[in-house]
Amino acid sequence: MTITVLPMDATAGTPAYSAKNARQAQSALYGAPTGAFSARSGWRVGTATGVVSVTSTQWTLNPAAAMISPAASLYQGSYGWASDQVITGPMTAADATNPRKDILYIQINDSSAGDGSGALSAPVMYLAGAATATPVAPTLPARSFLVGTISVPKSGGGSPTVALNQTYFVASGAPMPVNSQAERDAFTPYMGMLVTRLDTGVLEEYFSGAWAPITQAPGASPYMVHAGTATVSIGVGTGAATLAVTFPQAFTRAPIVAVNIAVATGNNSYKLEAHGYNKTPTGFTVDVRTIDGTGVAASYDIPVDWIAIQMTPASAAG
Repeated sequence: MTITVLPMDATAGTPAYSAKNARQAQSALYGAPTGAFSARSGWRVGTATGVVSVTSTQWTLNPAAAMISPAASLYQGSYGWASDQVITGPMTAADATNPRKDILYIQINDSSAGDGSGALSAPVMYLAGAATATPVAPTLPARSFLVGTISVPKSGGGSPTVALNQTYFVASGAPMPVNSQAERDAFTPYMGMLVTRLDTGVLEEYFSGAWAPITQAPGASPYMVHAGTATVSIGVGTGAATLAVTFPQAFTRAPIVAVNIAVATGNNSYKLEAHGYNKTPTGFTVDVRTIDGTGVAASYDIPVDWIAIQMTPASAAG
């Protein structure tokens, strides 16, 4: 058993630290643990999608930083990786008949950690895929972090394009950016874990065995509330009319609706009531009528205040 505490000055060579000791001790700072001392591999948050680019002859990775967990051994930990220079390499020529998918990746080679690589390096690598009618990207080699996937059309079919791997590393306790519900569900969550859904813009928290949204989607109300005033006309000799309202923005399901109806006044005053609501996600209808069914002596335009509320957040966690 080895217990590591960093940092302490060594006296007569004790304590002695290895790179592995440092990686293990620093793992307490890393979010989204994937093992005893490892974190999810990912770019530094804020890394621009344009950090990687391609032409028909060359791929380019601009200066960037990432945290990479090669998982070659049980307690290996995670490696901080950074490059302060532009790295380039040649592209394999396009196939004459079929398109292709290639990958760029960073591979951690640390023979001191017993990974069998025989090297101490972390190069950016390029791997061309097979050219087929429906191409798939090559399998990511061991101990590697995917930089991006390159789509290469057949010769004469246009320029290649690259999609950055939008997986990010964050510190312990920080909301973890995820691109989908499936990516979120791949975690082993802990009570109070936070994720930021890049596909919905919603911050979610893991609580009591389930994920729940704690913010709303951009542009949505926290509890989806619409309100307004509409006018319904009751004709001479009648005692009822139907009010129809269309919501300015559809709900995800039929909401709770309430109305406030003014008293019809004139030579006589008529007390009015709402009856027979019909609610949908896009609007509602309601009958406005005199309480005793008496027909009005004159035509009246009745202002009706209404409010509609959906009592659960508009963007569910899924």
